[in-house]
Amino acid sequence: MSGRHEEAGEYLMVAAAVHARVDSNRIRRVEGIGFATSRERPTL
Repeated sequence: MSGRHEEAGEYLMVAAAVHARVDSNRIRRVEGIGFATSRERPTL
């Protein structure tokens, strides 16, 4: 998941990811969660 959020008059790019083990019915185990932020403008 990612998004752009305003903070103190500037935009903060935020991304988060989850690594999980799942089966057909439920999440079995969360292996890790990671976050990244950047105040730089995105480049194309």
